[in-house]
Amino acid sequence: MTEETETERAVFIRGRVPESVRARFKAACALRGQDMGDALGEMIMKWLEEHEPSPLPARSKTNRSGKGNGKTGDGQG
Repeated sequence: MTEETETERAVFIRGRVPESVRARFKAACALRGQDMGDALGEMIMKWLEEHEPSPLPARSKTNRSGKGNGKTGDGQG
């Protein structure tokens, strides 16, 4: 886990998977000496990195007034 999430309070998350999937996951974590919750947290963070939308770029103040919007005023912009 990252330093940011280590200091943040952990909360409970719940989901359902087939019993055989849970057993395989539990065994794989045990073989690695890894806590199941830590492994899930790492997978969720990786999923978020791949699927979470990028922050929108900051808009300049000139766009709010209609000036500096990239249009030239000659009908070509």
